[in-house]
Amino acid sequence: MVSVYQRQLATPMSGPRSRCVTTCRWSHVVGRSWFPRVAANNDDKALYPVGKTAHAQVSWVALLSPGSFWDGGSFIGEIAWNRLLSVSKNREALEPSASRDASALRMVFEPSYYQVFSGLDVSLPVGLGYGISGRSSVINPGSLWSTAGISASGSIRPISGSGK
Repeated sequence: MVSVYQRQLATPMSGPRSRCVTTCRWSHVVGRSWFPRVAANNDDKALYPVGKTAHAQVSWVALLSPGSFWDGGSFIGEIAWNRLLSVSKNREALEPSASRDASALRMVFEPSYYQVFSGLDVSLPVGLGYGISGRSSVINPGSLWSTAGISASGSIRPISGSGK
């Protein structure tokens, strides 16, 4: 059983919203196993380490006002930190290159364009992340990563006409 203790602080302000969260987890899956794929289960044959971890994050959401280059959108992000406190089971499964502490930054800028066509809104999310320090023993997103995409939403309306 995983036990989680969590505290949150949120800012109720009219501009960008921010939040700070801290967590401690006991009997938590500590990290990814580096063992090759073999028969395993989540009970007595687990191939992953289990232990105590601590986490903290500060995140924000800012909504974009209409401007010359977009109709709206958002800029979101978080700075996160985690620490391996202890390993109670399967220490040998812990990734050898993992560090005790790690921190990372992730941001997504997503301008939106409304009514590009009748009933169609388009967003262009662009993300960037950077591993500030360490190599996490809990998760490992890498040291630098990026994403880009396109998102469209709208409604399909029946074409009016005589139907003949």
